[in-house]
Amino acid sequence: MTYWHGGSPLLKAGGELLPPTRTGFGMTSDVLNRASTLRGHHGGYRRDRVYATTNVEFAEMFAALYTNDDRRPGLGAVWEVELDDDAVEVDPDFRFIGDDQFVQAPHGRVVRLVTFVYPVTEEHECTLTKFRKLGADAQRAREIQEAEYRAAAKAVRAAKLAERAARRAARRSS
Repeated sequence: MTYWHGGSPLLKAGGELLPPTRTGFGMTSDVLNRASTLRGHHGGYRRDRVYATTNVEFAEMFAALYTNDDRRPGLGAVWEVELDDDAVEVDPDFRFIGDDQFVQAPHGRVVRLVTFVYPVTEEHECTLTKFRKLGADAQRAREIQEAEYRAAAKAVRAAKLAERAARRAARRSS
């Protein structure tokens, strides 16, 4: 699977993709959080993980928000990256949006530079708006799925209780 990472322009093809806890660099999500760009949707990015997506447009948006001083966005880059399949976890904040995947891993390997990306443009704002809407739709779908699961689990528990009560009543009458 091809993954894209939006972040530092200082990575090198063939080099290791490391998380902020190992590089000391700020995270794009810190900027997003402070700017409240994803207010109410940000679930707490882990600083010991690298993040990637199967959607290059979303990687470009994150590259446009890249920061090297933990305060203001600057020139970022989109990289094609490889992640160890055994270590890849679905990003709990976004999981799947349509056919796109959002994942995290302890580290990765940089395959190649795709493009440099300048600070947020109107096009990135459109992508971000689309991202927020898709994310909200995906979150709502997860909430519905979880509610349906809870209702089904409650029905199963009720059926088991009714079955136990029927067995007890049968034992008492015999």
